[in-house]
Order: sequence, then C-alpha cells, then structure tokens
Amino acid sequence: MSRARKYRQLPAHPGTLPDDLYAYADAPKVPRGCNLPDRIVTDDWPDLVPVSDAEITVFETWFEQELDALLRVQDMDLA
Repeated sequence: MSRARKYRQLPAHPGTLPDDLYAYADAPKVPRGCNLPDRIVTDDWPDLVPVSDAEITVFETWFEQELDALLRVQDMDLA
C-alpha cells in the first residue's frame, strides 16, 4: 500500500498576476530579400444581401443597448 504524497503548496497572493499573462508568441518574421506574391482580394458578395426578419430580431435583441447608444449620439449631433 503506497502512502499519499504530500505536495508543498505555494502561497497564493491574491491580486497579483504573472507578468507574461498575455505574452503570445511573436509572428514569424519574413526573411529579408524574400519576394512575397501580391495578394488578390475578390469581392463576390451580391449587391443586396438577403436578411430575414428572424435575423434582424436576433441582432436587435443582442445589440439593443449598443444600437440605442449609437443612435442617441447621432440624434444629439443632428439637433
């Protein structure tokens, strides 16, 4: 029968965060002298995108406060 291991607990310091909390890996660097091909951007969306009433309702429900704040600012500028 094995004995349970006792682990030493490190003291927790609430309110302190590690310095590298948001330290993400840097993007890979492109070597100098490397010719990158030109990128082509195409816009294949139709001029009018169909939107259903259900989609509008969902959008207005989720973003009601943001839309009200945006439209309220524009109304104040026009007045």
